[in-house]
Amino acid sequence: MQVEKPQTRDDVREGYVIEVEGTLHKYKSRVWSAWEKHPIVSERTVCKALEKKGFLTTGMSIDDAAQKIVESSFSHLTGERCQKFFIDRGQGSIVESERANIMKILEEILDTAAAHWETEAASVEALLRASGLPMISARELGRALQKKASRFIPCLGGETEVPIDEFVVRMRDPGIAVIVPAYLRSSCSRDLHREKGGSG
Repeated sequence: MQVEKPQTRDDVREGYVIEVEGTLHKYKSRVWSAWEKHPIVSERTVCKALEKKGFLTTGMSIDDAAQKIVESSFSHLTGERCQKFFIDRGQGSIVESERANIMKILEEILDTAAAHWETEAASVEALLRASGLPMISARELGRALQKKASRFIPCLGGETEVPIDEFVVRMRDPGIAVIVPAYLRSSCSRDLHREKGGSG
């Protein structure tokens, strides 16, 4: 790899230490200096953005979420400054690599969150149907689910109460604005981050 022509952020970081005749030397290249002040895309940094209250909104697509993450947490990857300081200086491949990483991480989080939600939703449906309640309200959810109720209240769609069949339909496909925050707040997500040492 040529130190001054990295293709990814990993290349930039590797280029900081070079070996000359068996001896390691620190080398702060122009590219390294340009990028070291900016956050690196990782599962941890993406999750941090997603965990902000109200970050994901109803009807938002994964493409919308990716763009919002770029704009809010990685603004150096978009706009005129990105064009001037990176793309025009031959570092467009690093920009594209970072943006692709955001989408890749988002897709992985969404896949895991969807599987987690499906399991929980099936359990909630069984519990609610066993109760024999014809209508579901926030109060009934609180009684049945206790601390977990807040994850499913959005499925009421802002209504005071809805028929159980309608609630189940909404619960089966509530959108990323519901399932991703629910997953990130769950114990299994926290355990996963601990196993990975909190980094992506």
